[in-house]
Amino acid sequence: MTRLRSLDLLRGFGVMLMVFLHGALYHYGRLQQLDLLDPPLIVTLIGFLLMWGGLFAVLSGAAHAIRAVERLD
Repeated sequence: MTRLRSLDLLRGFGVMLMVFLHGALYHYGRLQQLDLLDPPLIVTLIGFLLMWGGLFAVLSGAAHAIRAVERLD
């Protein structure tokens, strides 16, 4: 059974980044009064980065699938 260090490293980085981005977005002081037609640049950037969360799910699923196939063999 081999250890997929690169996938583990990317997964760990993805978890830390998602936690940081979610925390940053919800600690924005005027989130409830935000005009979504013209949001501040930082809110737009954080929102854009959070849309890449699906990539973390694909990466995590691939790592789990590879490990499951190794265990079944």
